[in-house]
Amino acid sequence: MDIAQVKTQLIAHDLEVFDVKFIHDSTNIFASVGNDGSMRVFDLRSLEHSTIIYEPTTNSSTNLSAGGGHYNSNALIRLSTSNVDSHYLATIGVNLNQVIVIDMRMPGIPVVTLDGSLGGMNNAAINSIKWHPLSNHLLTGGDDCQALVWDCTTLSKSPNSDSATTAPANPNDVGKLKNGELGMVIDCPVLSYEEELEVNNVCWRRNAGDWMGVVSGKGFQAVLI
Repeated sequence: MDIAQVKTQLIAHDLEVFDVKFIHDSTNIFASVGNDGSMRVFDLRSLEHSTIIYEPTTNSSTNLSAGGGHYNSNALIRLSTSNVDSHYLATIGVNLNQVIVIDMRMPGIPVVTLDGSLGGMNNAAINSIKWHPLSNHLLTGGDDCQALVWDCTTLSKSPNSDSATTAPANPNDVGKLKNGELGMVIDCPVLSYEEELEVNNVCWRRNAGDWMGVVSGKGFQAVLI
């Protein structure tokens, strides 16, 4: 049996790392998010350095989670990299109902914010995010018992549709991102699926995207798009 060997240990985040993903079509470049609220990019060919492409601009506090773990109020807990464009990465914060999309070519501020408050009607946290395998659509699952599909195909265009605005529908909610700069705000999903219990995880059918998978409670539902 082959046994893998650790090449090196990277210490870049100030606190725990919660998620890590390789960039689309790259075997060398990967990104991570963690309890310090930062998103960092690494290159296996040059492990001495990392690049911070997003981090909070305000002071943070520490909260005790239901599971007993300590979360920074700025913590980023999930990361998903676009399967279509290697420049785009999506992340969610702890107990927040927004998704922020970062363009690695323009670090520091989101290019898109997905407002999961749905116009201020929903305060439930988002638990999981996954990019579609063939397009820039993003699937989210949250404590509101819903799996939602968001259209982010206009990332490189100016917002010109009814579902995209330049200001948050609920400024108090979106402001929790702590950054002051939101980019384009999308506050209306293009598809929704509802379960009886909270949605803890979501996924797409690999290489096709015609089905989505939804984990809720003790069950898994395969949903045809």
